Amino acid sequence: MGNTRVTGIIHILILALAMAQPSLGSFYLGKRVVSVKNGLNVPLRIQCWSKDNDIGLHWLRPNQKISWSFMDDVFAGTKFYCFVAYGKKYLRSGSYKVYNSRNDGDIRHPACYRTCAWMVARSGLYAWDAHEKRWQLERGWPRNRPTLFPTYHR
Repeated sequence: MGNTRVTGIIHILILALAMAQPSLGSFYLGKRVVSVKNGLNVPLRIQCWSKDNDIGLHWLRPNQKISWSFMDDVFAGTKFYCFVAYGKKYLRSGSYKVYNSRNDGDIRHPACYRTCAWMVARSGLYAWDAHEKRWQLERGWPRNRPTLFPTYHR
C-alpha cells in the first residue's frame, strides 16, 4: 500500500513538472546536446557557458564544430550563451543565447528539443531546422561590437 502511494506521488510530481513547462512538447528529462559549427572559411573563436558550466575557449577551423551535453535544471532553468568572433582584430563578434529551457521567446528556433545545432556564418548565427532540413538565420551580427571577453550571464 505504501509503495502504491509513493508511485502515485511521483506520477503527480512528473505531471506537475510537465505542466510547468511552456509546452508539453518541450518536456524532456534526458541529456540535451548543443553544437556550434564554424560555417566560415576562416578560424572562429568561440567561448560558451551557462551559470553552472564553462565550456571553455576554443578555436574552430572551417567546418569544425564543438558539442556538449547537459541535463536541464528543471527548477531554475538552463541557459547557454556563446561568444563568437572572427576576422582581423575580431571585426565580427557577438554574444548569442544558444539554449534556453524556459523558451522565453528570445530564441525563435522552435525545433531545439534534444539536440540544438547552430552554425556561425558571414550573415550571423543560423539554427538547424530539423523539420525543413535546412539552416535558418536566427540572429545577424550585432551593430555594436561586444566586449572581447564577455561577462557571464547569471
